[in-house]
Amino acid sequence: MVGSGKWHAEQAWLGRRAESVLIEVAGGRIKALEENTFAPADAVALKDWTIPNLANMHNHAFQRLLRGKVESETGDF
Repeated sequence: MVGSGKWHAEQAWLGRRAESVLIEVAGGRIKALEENTFAPADAVALKDWTIPNLANMHNHAFQRLLRGKVESETGDF
């Protein structure tokens, strides 16, 4: 979901199973969740399950610690 708007999910995971969930978004952030609601005419219908996206928490910071310690000066191929 990007931007602003309304989405209506048949089923959503909110830490537990929830049905007929209205999701209101403003400025790219979820502002409100309302369960057991009818879909407003201006909401985008989301069929089946809607689950939160997992944050991409991976990084390569450990490589900074290894820089210069494991490479050979002559190369390895």
